[in-house]
Amino acid sequence: MHDCDFMINIGARFDDRITGKIDEFSPKSKKVHIDIDPSSINKNVKVDLPI
Repeated sequence: MHDCDFMINIGARFDDRITGKIDEFSPKSKKVHIDIDPSSINKNVKVDLPI
């Protein structure tokens, strides 16, 4: 995931077990986070398109 261009996250969390160092997590990718709980979106990782 580190070198991807586009990441889609559906119903999963971006927690530290997944991301490791947040500031180094897939820095060049565009991220979409789809989640039923709005408080989970942008909680740990800033996304480009929250849904």
